[in-house]
Amino acid sequence: MWYKPYINEKGVTVFKKTLPKRIDGFFNTTFLALWFAGDGTKIKGSIGAKFEVTAFSPDERKTLQKLFKEKFDIEVKINKAGISRANNQQWTLNINASEYQRFRTLITEMDLIERYFPQKLHPIS
Repeated sequence: MWYKPYINEKGVTVFKKTLPKRIDGFFNTTFLALWFAGDGTKIKGSIGAKFEVTAFSPDERKTLQKLFKEKFDIEVKINKAGISRANNQQWTLNINASEYQRFRTLITEMDLIERYFPQKLHPIS
């Protein structure tokens, strides 16, 4: 449900990452922890966290931003995050310092991140 097949310019079937149509139904704390384990990390140099979301379309990034606000009352920012080696724009969803503690509390309700990915977390403040 995360990868939509299409035929590229060479006639080869490839898969593009897309948001499932019903993502709002499973956008919960368990989902956030698992997603953060795979595509998230702390922001270096300041308190905060980010998700790598380059694969998603601009509308899908806005959908994720809206879900964070609706489900968890967390404001996230859609940020440009540099240019890839292939010269493509990179994107992140950022949870800034004012929202970080609430986010950290949610993703550590289960011990996945603290146990296996503690390097992804800022210390408790």
